[in-house]
Amino acid sequence: MSPLSLRHSLLSFAIANALTVSVAAAQNITVTPPSGGDFVISSGNLVISGLPSATTQTDPLCFNMTNGAVGACAAGSLIGPTGATGAVGPTGDIGATGLTGPIGNTGASGPTGATGLIGAAGNTGVTGATGNLGVTGATGAASTVVGPTGATGIAGATGSIGATGSTGAIGNTGAASTIAGPTGITGAIGITGPTGSIGSTGATGATSTVAGPTGNTGAIGFTGPTGATGSTGATGATSTIAGPTGVTGATGATGSTGATGATGAASSIPGPAGATGATGSNGNTGQTGATGANSSVPGPAGATGAAGATGAAGSSASGAAPAGIPFGTFGHTISSGGWIFSAVSNTGAGGFANTTMTMSPTACTGSFTIYSYLPITNVTYYLFPLTPVVNSNAATPGTALANCTIAAAWSSGPPQTCSVASFALPANTPIAFGVTTDNTGAAKNTSLTASFNEVISSFSCK
Repeated sequence: MSPLSLRHSLLSFAIANALTVSVAAAQNITVTPPSGGDFVISSGNLVISGLPSATTQTDPLCFNMTNGAVGACAAGSLIGPTGATGAVGPTGDIGATGLTGPIGNTGASGPTGATGLIGAAGNTGVTGATGNLGVTGATGAASTVVGPTGATGIAGATGSIGATGSTGAIGNTGAASTIAGPTGITGAIGITGPTGSIGSTGATGATSTVAGPTGNTGAIGFTGPTGATGSTGATGATSTIAGPTGVTGATGATGSTGATGATGAASSIPGPAGATGATGSNGNTGQTGATGANSSVPGPAGATGAAGATGAAGSSASGAAPAGIPFGTFGHTISSGGWIFSAVSNTGAGGFANTTMTMSPTACTGSFTIYSYLPITNVTYYLFPLTPVVNSNAATPGTALANCTIAAAWSSGPPQTCSVASFALPANTPIAFGVTTDNTGAAKNTSLTASFNEVISSFSCK
């Protein structure tokens, strides 16, 4: 058995022996593993029988599910699963009724309602009683000549009904006749009796939901006299709705100008500006004052002088014999990618090409000035004669005709400058400026960077 195994066995025996000591001894049991070692129970359950009755503590104890190590709980590890949602609580009592709000302003009067439907016609009144019959006229004397038929007499009064006679014997039934008897003469229509008295007004019929027929529109009545002006009514409540704008009254006549008032006391408030007075006559010219000291503030521009006399008309130019190159000033952008520029335009390029060339058809004396904003020291500007390349837009530079150098770098303020006052330019010689290492134009100035900087050139040849 190795010493390590023996030591573990002795330790296990000591622990077992310590744990079997009677509780009645009331002694502490301390187990101290060797440095770097652990107290491990390799099998069985870890039981601390007195834990339920031990003094309560505030810190939880956790263990590792993988190796069983025991220690303080990590932050946030004691959060359990979310509990089930609790039951909805009972509905709260209905709150007390709020105070009654103030009475609102009286609303504007509504429009007049439409006219109601015409009621149904009433029932027809009771017909009046029939008038009495007139008296029967006397019978005329018998005549053999049939006189004209007299007017039909007024029907006599109906006689009273006589007593009913006894029923006669039933006669034999006559033979049936196939010929109808003659129609009797129609009696004359009796005289219409007097109109009966008007019956009493019938009871008002029940209200009808069906509109009766519209009656004919009555004639427009005469306009009545204008009534007296009523007294002014009480002021109505303020309305939030603006009334219609009244018609603009006619402009009143301009009143006459009032008399000039007395001069008022001095006021701290300026009065209105008075009318501009008439321009006074020019005063005498004063003596010329002494010349003032030089001022850094420009004075006002003087009046424009009278135009000079028009010069004689020049002869019409034909372009057959132009002379030199006129004066011009142009801006250029210089960088490691653009170091060639034209003397008579803003055109620039990264090499000698026909786009930057110009020339004078006649021999002339040239001059130029360079205004530099390059933040670079010792930059020389060359004016090169150029020879175009056949079948190409490129050109080959010759030895520079003139040059000037700017030693200082520009940082702020006015530009750095250099000039050439006079140089000979042969006729029909293409030219262009270059910022190169020497007067051969073989390479660009190595100090140029990719940053864009400005250069201005002024050039002429006469």
